[in-house]
Amino acid sequence: MKTQLAVAVAVAMTAGAAHAEPTTADFDVKCAMILSASSQNQANPQQGEALRNASFYYLGRLDSRTPAVDFEASSKRLAPSMGSPDAVKTQGEQCMQLIGRRIALLKKNTGAPTVPPARKPKQP
Repeated sequence: MKTQLAVAVAVAMTAGAAHAEPTTADFDVKCAMILSASSQNQANPQQGEALRNASFYYLGRLDSRTPAVDFEASSKRLAPSMGSPDAVKTQGEQCMQLIGRRIALLKKNTGAPTVPPARKPKQP
């Protein structure tokens, strides 16, 4: 599953087609759960960090859209219905594709993010 989610991240980064976005709180809870769990099973620390950061995206999205949702209760309710490992993998890929579409749209509308060069501190 580690390699498969890493591939999903790469595919998600190139996805640019318009898709209907899932907007349910349950989708966001499942994505946060799947990506967080996947981040802990990565041999490559950078992939683990990317998946962990992706889980934070869904936690933030959940908090902003439906702040009254009890994440702990929702995750306990949803965990038994997550399905087979293949179903979980598919859901994880959908989660990453949504983020990839957001990043592609951001790049299209604003250009690639850039960081200004660091300035040297002024000498007293």
